[in-house]
Amino acid sequence: MSITKYPLFCVIVISIYLILNFRWRYTFNLLFLMPRTKKIHPNLVLNIYKDEDKTIVSIVQGENIFAIRKESIELLGGLERPDIQGKSVLIKPNIANRYPSPLNTNPLMIKYLIKLLHESVVSKIFVSDMSTIFALPTKKNAIKSGICQSISTEDVVLTPFEDYGRYGSSS
Repeated sequence: MSITKYPLFCVIVISIYLILNFRWRYTFNLLFLMPRTKKIHPNLVLNIYKDEDKTIVSIVQGENIFAIRKESIELLGGLERPDIQGKSVLIKPNIANRYPSPLNTNPLMIKYLIKLLHESVVSKIFVSDMSTIFALPTKKNAIKSGICQSISTEDVVLTPFEDYGRYGSSS
């Protein structure tokens, strides 16, 4: 009798393969281990890009991505409106997996937004996200999708959310 005729052997081999393939450590940590967290009571911030009851939207077309982004932000009221000078800013792109744009945010858009924020004289810029649970770790996905390369020349800190626990800093 061949060993492959036993269904239990097939189930065990397939289970081992799935456990090794699906980054089980990250999945286990995120699903079952509760990090120590502080309760945060955020202050509600109103949408400053609103005019009475309507949200302001800008639509711009053109060839130069940097000029398009700059013009669209100026049409909204500019980066002076949220009063971010001297403050830390978090950019949350979409780094869902290792594939390039359009599955993830285009790295050029992140790079140009960072340039605009540097022009606005912010103190520190963070780029943070968390990939899907079966595509972790986020840093590896940011490297493969080109996002790390696009922000490497800027003074920016890449901070994956999974490094800081479920609800924020685990300190």
